[in-house]
Amino acid sequence: RLRRPAGIAAAFAVPVLVAAIAVRVARRAEGAAPRPEAPVSAAPRALPAVAVLPFTDLPAGGGGDNFAAGIDGELITQLAQLSGLRVIARGSVESYRSGTRDLPAIGAALGVGAVVEGTVRRAGGRVELALRLLDPASRRELWSARYDTDVAGLFEVQAEAALAIARALGATPSLEERRLVARAPTADRRAHDLFLRAVYFWERSMGVEADNQAAERLLGEAIALDPRFALAHAWLAIVEAEWKGDCAAARPHAERAVALEPDLPQAHAALGNVLFNCQRDVPGAIREFEAAVRGAPGDAISRINLGAMRTMVGDLDEGLADLRTAMAYDPRSYLVAIELARELAIVRRFDEAASVCRRARALEPDDVHARVLCALIPVWRDGDLAEASRALGRLPARLPTEGNGAWSLFQLLAYFPDRTLDLAGSGRLGDPFANHPYIPRAFLVGGAEAALGHPAEARAAFAEAAAALEPRVRAAPGDLPLLLFLARAHAGVGRNADALAELARARRLARGREEEATVLRYAAEIEETAGRRAEALATLADVLRRRDGLITPASVRVDPRYASLRGDPGFDALVDPAGAPIPLAGKAAGR
Repeated sequence: RLRRPAGIAAAFAVPVLVAAIAVRVARRAEGAAPRPEAPVSAAPRALPAVAVLPFTDLPAGGGGDNFAAGIDGELITQLAQLSGLRVIARGSVESYRSGTRDLPAIGAALGVGAVVEGTVRRAGGRVELALRLLDPASRRELWSARYDTDVAGLFEVQAEAALAIARALGATPSLEERRLVARAPTADRRAHDLFLRAVYFWERSMGVEADNQAAERLLGEAIALDPRFALAHAWLAIVEAEWKGDCAAARPHAERAVALEPDLPQAHAALGNVLFNCQRDVPGAIREFEAAVRGAPGDAISRINLGAMRTMVGDLDEGLADLRTAMAYDPRSYLVAIELARELAIVRRFDEAASVCRRARALEPDDVHARVLCALIPVWRDGDLAEASRALGRLPARLPTEGNGAWSLFQLLAYFPDRTLDLAGSGRLGDPFANHPYIPRAFLVGGAEAALGHPAEARAAFAEAAAALEPRVRAAPGDLPLLLFLARAHAGVGRNADALAELARARRLARGREEEATVLRYAAEIEETAGRRAEALATLADVLRRRDGLITPASVRVDPRYASLRGDPGFDALVDPAGAPIPLAGKAAGR
Protein backbone atom coordinates (compact mmCIF):
# COMPACT_ATOMS: atom_id res chain seq x y z
CA ARG A 1 0.00 0.00 0.00
CA LEU A 2 1.25 3.42 -0.88
CA ARG A 3 0.58 6.21 1.55
CA ARG A 4 0.97 9.82 0.49
CA PRO A 5 0.20 13.14 2.14
CA ALA A 6 -3.48 14.00 1.91
CA GLY A 7 -2.66 17.24 0.15
CA ILE A 8 -0.95 15.33 -2.63
CA ALA A 9 -4.11 13.63 -3.79
CA ALA A 10 -6.06 16.84 -3.30
CA ALA A 11 -3.58 19.14 -5.04
CA PHE A 12 -5.13 21.21 -7.81
CA ALA A 13 -4.72 19.42 -11.13
CA VAL A 14 -7.79 20.23 -13.20
CA PRO A 15 -6.14 20.15 -16.61
CA VAL A 16 -3.97 17.14 -15.91
CA LEU A 17 -4.56 13.70 -14.55
CA VAL A 18 -3.78 13.30 -10.89
CA ALA A 19 -2.67 9.96 -9.62
CA ALA A 20 -3.65 9.00 -6.10
CA ILE A 21 -0.34 10.29 -5.23
CA ALA A 22 -0.12 13.34 -7.54
CA VAL A 23 1.21 16.70 -6.53
CA ARG A 24 1.88 19.81 -8.52
CA VAL A 25 4.81 21.72 -7.08
CA ALA A 26 6.62 24.31 -9.21
CA ARG A 27 7.90 22.15 -12.02
CA ARG A 28 10.97 23.80 -13.47
CA ALA A 29 12.01 23.43 -17.06
CA GLU A 30 14.50 20.87 -18.20
CA GLY A 31 17.63 22.75 -19.08
CA ALA A 32 18.65 20.12 -21.62
CA ALA A 33 17.30 17.08 -23.38
CA PRO A 34 16.55 14.15 -21.05
CA ARG A 35 19.07 11.39 -20.71
CA PRO A 36 18.34 8.02 -22.32
CA GLU A 37 15.49 6.21 -20.62
CA ALA A 38 16.47 3.49 -18.14
CA PRO A 39 14.67 0.14 -18.14
CA VAL A 40 11.55 0.31 -16.01
CA SER A 41 12.36 -2.70 -13.87
CA ALA A 42 15.99 -1.83 -13.23
CA ALA A 43 17.00 -1.74 -9.57
CA PRO A 44 19.64 0.83 -8.61
CA ARG A 45 22.22 -1.91 -8.33
CA ALA A 46 22.24 -5.69 -8.16
CA LEU A 47 21.36 -6.69 -4.61
CA PRO A 48 20.14 -9.93 -3.08
CA ALA A 49 16.35 -9.65 -3.23
CA VAL A 50 14.07 -11.09 -0.57
CA ALA A 51 10.34 -11.06 0.13
CA VAL A 52 8.87 -11.63 3.60
CA LEU A 53 5.58 -13.40 2.96
CA PRO A 54 2.73 -12.84 5.43
CA PHE A 55 3.17 -15.00 8.50
CA THR A 56 0.62 -17.58 9.59
CA ASP A 57 -1.01 -17.06 12.97
CA LEU A 58 -1.37 -20.45 14.65
CA PRO A 59 -4.27 -20.81 17.08
CA ALA A 60 -3.15 -20.81 20.68
CA GLY A 61 -5.75 -18.83 22.51
CA GLY A 62 -4.56 -15.30 21.79
CA GLY A 63 -3.17 -12.81 19.35
CA GLY A 64 -5.31 -12.94 16.24
CA ASP A 65 -4.25 -12.25 12.68
CA ASN A 66 -3.25 -8.69 13.43
CA PHE A 67 -0.50 -9.88 15.78
CA ALA A 68 1.18 -12.03 13.11
CA ALA A 69 0.70 -9.22 10.57
CA GLY A 70 2.42 -6.81 12.93
CA ILE A 71 5.41 -9.11 13.30
CA ASP A 72 5.95 -9.76 9.60
CA GLY A 73 5.51 -6.05 8.86
CA GLU A 74 8.07 -5.15 11.50
CA LEU A 75 10.55 -7.66 10.10
CA ILE A 76 10.17 -6.05 6.67
CA THR A 77 10.90 -2.67 8.24
CA GLN A 78 14.01 -4.01 9.95
CA LEU A 79 15.34 -5.64 6.78
CA ALA A 80 14.60 -2.48 4.77
CA GLN A 81 17.19 -0.62 6.89
CA LEU A 82 19.97 -2.79 5.45
CA SER A 83 21.61 -1.31 2.38
CA GLY A 84 22.88 -4.71 1.21
CA LEU A 85 19.41 -6.11 0.46
CA ARG A 86 16.48 -5.34 -1.79
CA VAL A 87 13.44 -6.06 0.37
CA ILE A 88 10.03 -6.21 -1.25
CA ALA A 89 7.57 -3.77 0.31
CA ARG A 90 4.67 -4.99 2.35
CA GLY A 91 2.08 -3.88 -0.18
CA SER A 92 3.45 -6.27 -2.80
CA VAL A 93 3.32 -9.32 -0.53
CA GLU A 94 0.01 -8.66 1.21
CA SER A 95 -1.99 -10.53 -1.45
CA TYR A 96 -0.23 -13.75 -0.41
CA ARG A 97 -1.68 -13.64 3.09
CA SER A 98 -4.27 -16.30 2.23
CA GLY A 99 -4.55 -19.13 -0.24
CA THR A 100 -2.09 -21.71 -1.53
CA ARG A 101 1.37 -20.37 -2.26
CA ASP A 102 3.10 -21.25 -5.50
CA LEU A 103 6.62 -20.24 -4.48
CA PRO A 104 8.20 -20.38 -7.97
CA ALA A 105 5.42 -18.16 -9.30
CA ILE A 106 5.72 -15.78 -6.36
CA GLY A 107 9.47 -15.52 -6.79
CA ALA A 108 9.08 -14.76 -10.48
CA ALA A 109 6.30 -12.20 -9.91
CA LEU A 110 8.29 -10.34 -7.27
CA GLY A 111 11.69 -10.75 -8.91
CA VAL A 112 13.34 -12.25 -5.83
CA GLY A 113 15.73 -15.11 -5.19
CA ALA A 114 14.61 -15.72 -1.61
CA VAL A 115 11.42 -15.65 0.41
CA VAL A 116 10.82 -15.78 4.17
CA GLU A 117 7.90 -17.79 5.53
CA GLY A 118 6.93 -17.84 9.18
CA THR A 119 4.43 -19.02 11.75
CA VAL A 120 3.48 -17.25 14.97
CA ARG A 121 1.92 -18.89 17.99
CA ARG A 122 1.02 -16.65 20.90
CA ALA A 123 -0.16 -18.03 24.23
CA GLY A 124 -0.49 -15.55 27.04
CA GLY A 125 2.80 -13.75 27.40
CA ARG A 126 4.81 -16.27 25.32
CA VAL A 127 5.44 -16.19 21.58
CA GLU A 128 6.76 -19.00 19.37
CA LEU A 129 8.18 -17.78 16.08
CA ALA A 130 9.33 -20.22 13.38
CA LEU A 131 11.05 -18.80 10.27
CA ARG A 132 12.36 -20.32 7.05
CA LEU A 133 14.37 -18.68 4.28
CA LEU A 134 13.72 -20.45 0.97
CA ASP A 135 14.86 -20.35 -2.62
CA PRO A 136 11.44 -19.97 -4.28
CA ALA A 137 12.45 -21.60 -7.56
CA SER A 138 13.76 -24.84 -5.99
CA ARG A 139 11.99 -24.54 -2.61
CA ARG A 140 15.40 -25.29 -1.08
CA GLU A 141 15.80 -24.13 2.50
CA LEU A 142 18.60 -21.58 2.88
CA TRP A 143 18.20 -20.92 6.60
CA SER A 144 15.73 -21.59 9.37
CA ALA A 145 15.29 -20.83 13.05
CA ARG A 146 12.75 -21.28 15.80
CA TYR A 147 12.40 -18.83 18.68
CA ASP A 148 10.52 -19.11 21.96
CA THR A 149 10.38 -15.84 23.86
CA ASP A 150 8.15 -13.73 26.02
CA VAL A 151 6.47 -10.78 24.33
CA ALA A 152 8.97 -8.39 25.91
CA GLY A 153 11.82 -10.10 24.07
CA LEU A 154 10.07 -10.32 20.71
CA PHE A 155 11.75 -7.35 19.07
CA GLU A 156 15.19 -8.61 20.06
CA VAL A 157 14.36 -11.96 18.46
CA GLN A 158 13.15 -10.26 15.28
CA ALA A 159 16.36 -8.23 15.07
CA GLU A 160 18.44 -11.39 15.50
CA ALA A 161 16.43 -13.05 12.74
CA ALA A 162 16.76 -10.04 10.39
CA LEU A 163 20.55 -10.01 10.71
CA ALA A 164 20.73 -13.79 10.29
CA ILE A 165 18.63 -13.57 7.11
CA ALA A 166 20.89 -10.84 5.75
CA ARG A 167 23.99 -12.90 6.41
CA ALA A 168 22.40 -15.98 4.82
CA LEU A 169 21.86 -13.92 1.67
CA GLY A 170 25.47 -12.74 1.58
CA ALA A 171 24.91 -9.22 2.92
CA THR A 172 27.21 -7.72 5.49
CA PRO A 173 25.35 -5.17 7.61
CA SER A 174 27.48 -2.32 8.90
CA LEU A 175 27.92 -1.67 12.59
CA GLU A 176 25.50 1.26 12.38
CA GLU A 177 22.91 -0.83 10.52
CA ARG A 178 23.19 -3.58 13.13
CA ARG A 179 22.66 -0.98 15.84
CA LEU A 180 19.57 0.45 14.15
CA VAL A 181 18.02 -2.95 13.44
CA ALA A 182 18.57 -4.10 17.01
CA ARG A 183 17.25 -0.92 18.63
CA ALA A 184 13.95 -1.73 20.33
CA PRO A 185 11.26 0.87 19.60
CA THR A 186 10.02 0.76 23.20
CA ALA A 187 10.74 -1.09 26.42
CA ASP A 188 7.04 -1.22 27.26
CA ARG A 189 5.63 -4.58 26.17
CA ARG A 190 2.04 -3.40 26.22
CA ALA A 191 2.86 -0.27 24.19
CA HIS A 192 4.61 -2.39 21.57
CA ASP A 193 1.65 -4.73 21.34
CA LEU A 194 -0.72 -1.78 20.86
CA PHE A 195 1.59 -0.36 18.20
CA LEU A 196 1.64 -3.62 16.21
CA ARG A 197 -2.15 -3.75 16.25
CA ALA A 198 -2.40 -0.08 15.21
CA VAL A 199 -0.12 -0.60 12.21
CA TYR A 200 -2.20 -3.59 11.17
CA PHE A 201 -5.41 -1.55 11.16
CA TRP A 202 -3.81 1.42 9.40
CA GLU A 203 -2.20 -0.69 6.69
CA ARG A 204 -5.40 -2.55 5.90
CA SER A 205 -7.76 0.43 6.21
CA MET A 206 -7.91 1.65 2.58
CA GLY A 207 -10.26 4.38 3.71
CA VAL A 208 -12.32 2.28 6.12
CA GLU A 209 -13.28 4.71 8.85
CA ALA A 210 -13.43 2.15 11.66
CA ASP A 211 -9.88 0.91 10.88
CA ASN A 212 -8.50 4.45 10.79
CA GLN A 213 -10.17 5.21 14.12
CA ALA A 214 -8.75 2.03 15.61
CA ALA A 215 -5.24 2.92 14.43
CA GLU A 216 -5.47 6.43 15.88
CA ARG A 217 -6.83 5.15 19.20
CA LEU A 218 -4.25 2.37 19.60
CA LEU A 219 -1.33 4.65 18.76
CA GLY A 220 -2.59 7.19 21.28
CA GLU A 221 -2.80 4.46 23.92
CA ALA A 222 0.73 3.28 23.11
CA ILE A 223 2.09 6.81 23.50
CA ALA A 224 0.23 7.23 26.78
CA LEU A 225 2.03 4.15 28.09
CA ASP A 226 5.41 5.27 26.73
CA PRO A 227 5.60 8.99 25.86
CA ARG A 228 9.11 8.42 24.46
CA PHE A 229 7.90 5.86 21.90
CA ALA A 230 9.26 7.71 18.83
CA LEU A 231 7.97 5.22 16.26
CA ALA A 232 4.43 5.49 17.60
CA HIS A 233 4.67 9.30 17.47
CA ALA A 234 5.79 9.06 13.83
CA TRP A 235 2.92 6.80 12.82
CA LEU A 236 0.38 8.90 14.68
CA ALA A 237 1.62 12.00 12.85
CA ILE A 238 0.99 10.26 9.54
CA VAL A 239 -2.47 9.08 10.61
CA GLU A 240 -3.44 12.58 11.75
CA ALA A 241 -2.13 14.22 8.58
CA GLU A 242 -3.36 11.71 6.01
CA TRP A 243 -6.65 10.54 7.46
CA LYS A 244 -7.87 13.57 9.36
CA GLY A 245 -5.90 16.32 7.66
CA ASP A 246 -5.25 17.67 11.16
CA CYS A 247 -1.96 19.51 10.77
CA ALA A 248 -2.14 21.01 14.26
CA ALA A 249 -2.25 17.49 15.73
CA ALA A 250 0.20 15.90 13.27
CA ARG A 251 3.15 18.25 13.46
CA PRO A 252 3.91 17.96 17.21
CA HIS A 253 4.03 14.16 16.92
CA ALA A 254 6.35 14.29 13.90
CA GLU A 255 8.67 16.78 15.60
CA ARG A 256 8.59 14.76 18.82
CA ALA A 257 9.59 11.62 16.93
CA VAL A 258 12.58 13.35 15.33
CA ALA A 259 13.63 14.89 18.63
CA LEU A 260 13.47 11.54 20.41
CA GLU A 261 15.33 9.57 17.72
CA PRO A 262 17.03 11.80 15.13
CA ASP A 263 18.18 8.80 13.09
CA LEU A 264 14.76 7.08 12.94
CA PRO A 265 13.76 6.85 9.23
CA GLN A 266 10.04 6.78 9.95
CA ALA A 267 10.34 9.98 11.99
CA HIS A 268 11.83 11.83 9.03
CA ALA A 269 9.19 10.37 6.70
CA ALA A 270 6.47 11.62 9.04
CA LEU A 271 7.99 15.09 9.24
CA GLY A 272 8.40 15.19 5.46
CA ASN A 273 4.73 14.32 5.16
CA VAL A 274 3.76 17.15 7.49
CA LEU A 275 6.07 19.72 5.87
CA PHE A 276 4.56 19.09 2.48
CA ASN A 277 0.98 18.46 3.46
CA CYS A 278 0.65 21.28 5.96
CA GLN A 279 3.12 23.92 4.77
CA ARG A 280 3.89 23.10 1.12
CA ASP A 281 7.54 23.28 2.17
CA VAL A 282 8.83 21.15 -0.67
CA PRO A 283 12.59 21.66 -0.12
CA GLY A 284 12.13 20.81 3.55
CA ALA A 285 10.03 17.76 2.73
CA ILE A 286 12.65 16.57 0.24
CA ARG A 287 15.36 16.84 2.91
CA GLU A 288 13.29 14.77 5.32
CA PHE A 289 12.50 12.06 2.78
CA GLU A 290 16.17 11.95 1.80
CA ALA A 291 16.99 11.32 5.46
CA ALA A 292 14.30 8.62 5.59
CA VAL A 293 15.74 6.87 2.52
CA ARG A 294 19.28 7.07 3.87
CA GLY A 295 18.14 5.35 7.04
CA ALA A 296 15.92 2.80 5.30
CA PRO A 297 17.04 2.32 1.68
CA GLY A 298 14.34 -0.25 1.10
CA ASP A 299 11.40 1.90 2.20
CA ALA A 300 9.35 2.07 -1.02
CA ILE A 301 6.90 4.62 0.38
CA SER A 302 9.62 7.15 1.22
CA ARG A 303 11.25 6.44 -2.14
CA ILE A 304 8.17 7.29 -4.13
CA ASN A 305 7.49 10.42 -2.11
CA LEU A 306 11.07 11.52 -2.67
CA GLY A 307 10.94 10.65 -6.36
CA ALA A 308 7.68 12.50 -6.98
CA MET A 309 8.90 15.60 -5.16
CA ARG A 310 12.24 15.64 -6.95
CA THR A 311 10.52 15.55 -10.32
CA MET A 312 8.25 18.36 -9.16
CA VAL A 313 11.18 20.71 -8.64
CA GLY A 314 12.89 19.73 -11.88
CA ASP A 315 15.34 17.05 -10.67
CA LEU A 316 14.00 14.73 -13.34
CA ASP A 317 16.65 12.07 -13.62
CA GLU A 318 17.02 11.68 -9.87
CA GLY A 319 13.27 11.68 -9.35
CA LEU A 320 12.55 9.13 -12.05
CA ALA A 321 15.38 6.94 -10.74
CA ASP A 322 13.74 7.02 -7.30
CA LEU A 323 10.38 6.07 -8.80
CA ARG A 324 11.92 3.18 -10.74
CA THR A 325 13.67 2.04 -7.58
CA ALA A 326 10.37 2.20 -5.71
CA MET A 327 8.85 -0.06 -8.36
CA ALA A 328 11.71 -2.52 -7.93
CA TYR A 329 11.02 -2.63 -4.19
CA ASP A 330 7.24 -2.69 -4.57
CA PRO A 331 6.63 -4.45 -7.90
CA ARG A 332 2.97 -5.26 -7.29
CA SER A 333 1.97 -1.77 -6.22
CA TYR A 334 -0.56 -0.25 -8.59
CA LEU A 335 -0.02 3.18 -7.07
CA VAL A 336 3.75 3.12 -7.61
CA ALA A 337 3.22 2.07 -11.22
CA ILE A 338 0.57 4.69 -11.97
CA GLU A 339 2.68 7.46 -10.37
CA LEU A 340 5.71 6.49 -12.46
CA ALA A 341 3.58 6.30 -15.62
CA ARG A 342 2.15 9.75 -14.95
CA GLU A 343 5.54 11.31 -14.26
CA LEU A 344 6.99 9.77 -17.42
CA ALA A 345 4.10 11.17 -19.44
CA ILE A 346 4.59 14.62 -17.91
CA VAL A 347 8.22 14.67 -19.12
CA ARG A 348 7.02 13.30 -22.47
CA ARG A 349 8.73 9.94 -22.28
CA PHE A 350 5.57 8.50 -23.72
CA ASP A 351 6.74 5.05 -24.84
CA GLU A 352 8.00 4.14 -21.40
CA ALA A 353 4.95 5.78 -19.84
CA ALA A 354 2.68 3.54 -21.95
CA SER A 355 4.62 0.43 -20.89
CA VAL A 356 4.39 1.25 -17.19
CA CYS A 357 0.74 2.24 -17.55
CA ARG A 358 -0.06 -1.18 -19.01
CA ARG A 359 1.61 -2.68 -15.96
CA ALA A 360 -0.61 -0.56 -13.70
CA ARG A 361 -3.69 -1.68 -15.59
CA ALA A 362 -2.69 -5.31 -15.22
CA LEU A 363 -2.51 -4.77 -11.45
CA GLU A 364 -5.89 -2.96 -11.28
CA PRO A 365 -7.84 -3.81 -14.45
CA ASP A 366 -11.04 -2.07 -13.34
CA ASP A 367 -9.49 1.19 -12.16
CA VAL A 368 -10.92 4.10 -14.17
CA HIS A 369 -7.94 6.35 -13.54
CA ALA A 370 -5.44 3.88 -15.00
CA ARG A 371 -7.73 3.12 -17.94
CA VAL A 372 -8.01 6.79 -18.79
CA LEU A 373 -4.33 7.59 -18.30
CA CYS A 374 -3.32 4.76 -20.62
CA ALA A 375 -5.85 5.95 -23.19
CA LEU A 376 -4.71 9.57 -23.07
CA ILE A 377 -1.03 8.84 -23.63
CA PRO A 378 -1.59 8.45 -27.42
CA VAL A 379 -3.48 11.76 -27.38
CA TRP A 380 -0.58 13.60 -25.76
CA ARG A 381 2.02 11.82 -27.89
CA ASP A 382 0.35 11.78 -31.33
CA GLY A 383 -3.02 13.50 -31.13
CA ASP A 384 -4.62 10.07 -31.58
CA LEU A 385 -8.09 9.91 -30.01
CA ALA A 386 -8.95 6.31 -30.91
CA GLU A 387 -7.97 4.69 -27.62
CA ALA A 388 -9.46 7.56 -25.62
CA SER A 389 -12.74 7.07 -27.46
CA ARG A 390 -12.72 3.37 -26.68
CA ALA A 391 -12.01 4.10 -23.00
CA LEU A 392 -14.95 6.47 -22.87
CA GLY A 393 -17.16 3.77 -24.33
CA ARG A 394 -16.07 1.29 -21.66
CA LEU A 395 -16.82 3.36 -18.59
CA PRO A 396 -18.47 1.42 -15.79
CA ALA A 397 -22.17 1.91 -15.16
CA ARG A 398 -21.28 3.48 -11.81
CA LEU A 399 -18.96 6.37 -12.51
CA PRO A 400 -16.28 7.37 -9.96
CA THR A 401 -17.73 9.89 -7.55
CA GLU A 402 -14.64 11.81 -6.41
CA GLY A 403 -10.88 11.94 -6.39
CA ASN A 404 -8.57 10.64 -9.08
CA GLY A 405 -11.14 8.70 -11.06
CA ALA A 406 -13.41 11.73 -11.31
CA TRP A 407 -10.55 14.04 -12.29
CA SER A 408 -9.51 11.55 -14.97
CA LEU A 409 -13.02 11.37 -16.33
CA PHE A 410 -13.21 15.18 -16.47
CA GLN A 411 -9.98 15.27 -18.48
CA LEU A 412 -11.20 12.63 -20.90
CA LEU A 413 -14.58 14.25 -21.50
CA ALA A 414 -12.98 17.47 -22.70
CA TYR A 415 -12.00 15.76 -25.96
CA PHE A 416 -15.51 14.45 -26.67
CA PRO A 417 -18.15 17.17 -26.29
CA ASP A 418 -20.86 15.15 -28.07
CA ARG A 419 -20.37 12.20 -25.73
CA THR A 420 -20.34 14.60 -22.78
CA LEU A 421 -23.81 15.80 -23.72
CA ASP A 422 -24.99 12.21 -24.10
CA LEU A 423 -23.77 11.37 -20.60
CA ALA A 424 -25.22 14.56 -19.18
CA GLY A 425 -28.57 13.80 -20.79
CA SER A 426 -28.54 10.33 -19.28
CA GLY A 427 -28.17 11.81 -15.80
CA ARG A 428 -24.88 9.99 -15.17
CA LEU A 429 -22.76 13.13 -14.81
CA GLY A 430 -24.37 14.40 -11.62
CA ASP A 431 -22.43 12.47 -9.01
CA PRO A 432 -18.77 12.37 -10.13
CA PHE A 433 -18.31 16.13 -9.87
CA ALA A 434 -20.56 17.00 -6.95
CA ASN A 435 -17.92 16.76 -4.21
CA HIS A 436 -14.20 16.73 -4.96
CA PRO A 437 -13.78 17.94 -7.60
CA TYR A 438 -16.84 20.18 -7.53
CA ILE A 439 -17.77 20.97 -11.12
CA PRO A 440 -21.38 21.91 -11.86
CA ARG A 441 -22.99 19.66 -14.42
CA ALA A 442 -23.99 22.83 -16.27
CA PHE A 443 -20.29 23.79 -16.59
CA LEU A 444 -19.59 20.56 -18.48
CA VAL A 445 -22.64 21.09 -20.65
CA GLY A 446 -21.62 24.68 -21.39
CA GLY A 447 -18.13 23.66 -22.44
CA ALA A 448 -19.47 20.87 -24.65
CA GLU A 449 -22.07 23.13 -26.31
CA ALA A 450 -19.43 25.81 -26.93
CA ALA A 451 -17.06 23.29 -28.49
CA LEU A 452 -19.85 22.04 -30.74
CA GLY A 453 -20.66 25.56 -31.94
CA HIS A 454 -23.99 26.02 -30.14
CA PRO A 455 -23.63 29.53 -28.64
CA ALA A 456 -27.16 29.96 -27.27
CA GLU A 457 -27.13 26.59 -25.48
CA ALA A 458 -23.62 27.24 -24.18
CA ARG A 459 -24.60 30.66 -22.85
CA ALA A 460 -27.60 29.26 -20.97
CA ALA A 461 -25.56 26.46 -19.43
CA PHE A 462 -22.71 28.73 -18.40
CA ALA A 463 -25.19 31.14 -16.78
CA GLU A 464 -26.50 28.25 -14.68
CA ALA A 465 -22.93 27.17 -13.84
CA ALA A 466 -21.95 30.71 -12.78
CA ALA A 467 -24.93 30.89 -10.44
CA ALA A 468 -23.83 27.63 -8.81
CA LEU A 469 -20.16 28.65 -8.59
CA GLU A 470 -20.49 32.20 -7.25
CA PRO A 471 -21.52 31.25 -3.68
CA ARG A 472 -18.79 28.63 -3.52
CA VAL A 473 -16.15 31.15 -4.58
CA ARG A 474 -17.41 33.58 -1.94
CA ALA A 475 -17.11 30.84 0.66
CA ALA A 476 -13.65 29.74 -0.53
CA PRO A 477 -12.00 32.74 -2.25
CA GLY A 478 -8.63 31.00 -2.46
CA ASP A 479 -9.90 27.90 -4.25
CA LEU A 480 -8.21 28.11 -7.65
CA PRO A 481 -10.33 25.52 -9.49
CA LEU A 482 -13.50 27.32 -8.47
CA LEU A 483 -12.05 30.68 -9.50
CA LEU A 484 -11.07 29.39 -12.93
CA PHE A 485 -14.37 27.62 -13.49
CA LEU A 486 -16.18 30.82 -12.58
CA ALA A 487 -13.96 32.88 -14.89
CA ARG A 488 -14.70 30.50 -17.75
CA ALA A 489 -18.43 30.59 -16.99
CA HIS A 490 -18.41 34.42 -16.95
CA ALA A 491 -16.63 34.45 -20.31
CA GLY A 492 -19.17 31.97 -21.62
CA VAL A 493 -22.04 34.39 -20.94
CA GLY A 494 -20.17 37.45 -22.22
CA ARG A 495 -19.25 38.93 -18.85
CA ASN A 496 -15.72 39.43 -20.11
CA ALA A 497 -14.63 42.04 -17.57
CA ASP A 498 -15.69 39.75 -14.71
CA ALA A 499 -14.01 36.78 -16.38
CA LEU A 500 -10.70 38.59 -16.79
CA ALA A 501 -10.90 39.94 -13.24
CA GLU A 502 -11.38 36.43 -11.82
CA LEU A 503 -8.55 35.17 -14.02
CA ALA A 504 -6.22 37.94 -12.83
CA ARG A 505 -7.09 37.05 -9.26
CA ALA A 506 -6.30 33.39 -9.90
CA ARG A 507 -2.98 34.27 -11.49
CA ARG A 508 -2.01 36.40 -8.49
CA LEU A 509 -2.89 33.59 -6.10
CA ALA A 510 -0.97 31.00 -8.11
CA ARG A 511 2.18 33.04 -8.72
CA GLY A 512 5.17 31.04 -7.59
CA ARG A 513 3.02 28.07 -6.60
CA GLU A 514 2.56 24.62 -8.04
CA GLU A 515 -0.63 25.62 -9.84
CA GLU A 516 0.83 28.54 -11.81
CA ALA A 517 1.19 26.76 -15.15
CA THR A 518 -2.21 25.13 -14.70
CA VAL A 519 -3.76 28.58 -14.37
CA LEU A 520 -1.95 29.65 -17.53
CA ARG A 521 -3.47 26.72 -19.38
CA TYR A 522 -6.98 27.78 -18.39
CA ALA A 523 -6.06 31.41 -19.07
CA ALA A 524 -5.60 30.68 -22.78
CA GLU A 525 -9.16 29.36 -23.10
CA ILE A 526 -10.66 32.18 -21.00
CA GLU A 527 -8.74 34.89 -22.85
CA GLU A 528 -9.81 33.59 -26.24
CA THR A 529 -13.45 33.34 -25.16
CA ALA A 530 -13.25 36.89 -23.78
CA GLY A 531 -11.96 38.23 -27.11
CA ARG A 532 -8.28 38.47 -26.18
CA ARG A 533 -6.83 36.29 -28.93
CA ALA A 534 -3.31 37.73 -28.92
CA GLU A 535 -3.03 37.20 -25.18
CA ALA A 536 -4.48 33.69 -25.52
CA LEU A 537 -1.87 32.70 -28.11
CA ALA A 538 0.95 34.12 -26.00
CA THR A 539 -0.33 32.25 -22.96
CA LEU A 540 -0.69 29.01 -24.88
CA ALA A 541 2.85 29.33 -26.24
CA ASP A 542 4.09 29.84 -22.68
CA VAL A 543 2.27 26.72 -21.47
CA LEU A 544 3.64 24.56 -24.28
CA ARG A 545 7.14 25.96 -23.78
CA ARG A 546 7.08 25.12 -20.08
CA ARG A 547 6.15 21.49 -20.64
CA ASP A 548 4.18 21.75 -17.44
CA GLY A 549 1.25 19.41 -17.30
CA LEU A 550 0.05 16.97 -19.88
CA ILE A 551 -0.48 19.51 -22.66
CA THR A 552 1.37 19.00 -25.91
CA PRO A 553 1.14 20.46 -29.42
CA ALA A 554 -0.36 17.13 -30.52
CA SER A 555 -3.10 17.21 -27.88
CA VAL A 556 -3.89 20.88 -28.50
CA ARG A 557 -4.38 20.13 -32.20
CA VAL A 558 -7.30 17.82 -31.40
CA ASP A 559 -8.69 19.57 -28.31
CA PRO A 560 -12.15 21.01 -29.09
CA ARG A 561 -11.61 23.80 -26.58
CA TYR A 562 -9.13 25.37 -29.03
CA ALA A 563 -11.30 24.93 -32.12
CA SER A 564 -11.87 28.67 -32.48
CA LEU A 565 -8.10 29.23 -32.77
CA ARG A 566 -7.58 26.83 -35.64
CA GLY A 567 -6.64 28.59 -38.83
CA ASP A 568 -4.96 31.42 -37.00
CA PRO A 569 -1.35 31.49 -38.27
CA GLY A 570 -0.01 31.97 -34.75
CA PHE A 571 -1.90 28.97 -33.41
CA ASP A 572 -1.08 26.76 -36.39
CA ALA A 573 2.61 27.53 -35.98
CA LEU A 574 2.46 26.45 -32.34
CA VAL A 575 0.94 23.06 -33.07
CA ASP A 576 2.35 22.29 -36.53
CA PRO A 577 3.87 18.78 -36.30
CA ALA A 578 6.24 19.61 -39.16
CA GLY A 579 7.36 22.88 -37.63
CA ALA A 580 10.35 23.57 -35.45
CA PRO A 581 9.93 22.30 -31.89
CA ILE A 582 8.99 24.89 -29.29
CA PRO A 583 12.17 25.69 -27.37
CA LEU A 584 12.31 24.88 -23.71
CA ALA A 585 12.22 27.74 -21.29
CA GLY A 586 15.18 28.57 -19.12
CA LYS A 587 15.79 26.85 -15.81
CA ALA A 588 13.83 29.44 -13.86
CA ALA A 589 10.70 29.30 -15.98
CA GLY A 590 9.10 26.08 -14.79
CA ARG A 591 9.04 22.75 -16.56
